[in-house]
Amino acid sequence: PHLRTMTANGQPQEAPPAQQAAAAPAQPTANAAEACSFVKWWLSEAMNFQPSTAAASHKNALGFAKPAAAQVFVQQYWSPELAQAVTSGTKVGSLELSQINPLAVNPDGTVVIKCLGVLSMQDVGNPPLTQNLEFNFLVKKEPDGYRVLNFFSQGGAVQTPQIQQVAPQPQYQEPMVPERRSYRPVI
Repeated sequence: PHLRTMTANGQPQEAPPAQQAAAAPAQPTANAAEACSFVKWWLSEAMNFQPSTAAASHKNALGFAKPAAAQVFVQQYWSPELAQAVTSGTKVGSLELSQINPLAVNPDGTVVIKCLGVLSMQDVGNPPLTQNLEFNFLVKKEPDGYRVLNFFSQGGAVQTPQIQQVAPQPQYQEPMVPERRSYRPVI
């Protein structure tokens, strides 16, 4: 797109090429493979339920998510009750990923990533409870790296005696449907 300016009488005119180049800062280019690697790393931090490392890992992961996405993630997967149970060592868990696939690289630079995996949660001394999960992430490469703009997860609740709901129901307004060519984050 060309940058346009207005003349003194209100008529549009093309801006000089030098002014156009200065007005449009270069946007980082999204790469599907990089975006998948970022989401795999992000999930390894965000779904860390080991007592000695979970709190630091969750804090680190949430620093790479936009505030609205981080807030929904905390509500769904890192409630104060679950955080207390994990950090005190009474509950452990893990996410085993089986697939991470890019669904779309959008014109706005966002990338849609689909992940499949199994979440296992266990109260110490009891058998683990497992649940299949599907995540769809909307990520974007920014000048300082990728960020989670939004995510959607599917899967039933993992029931345990202490924590009633670990795996949530969908919490965002507009589903990310692979057939669409453009996605807008709901923030």
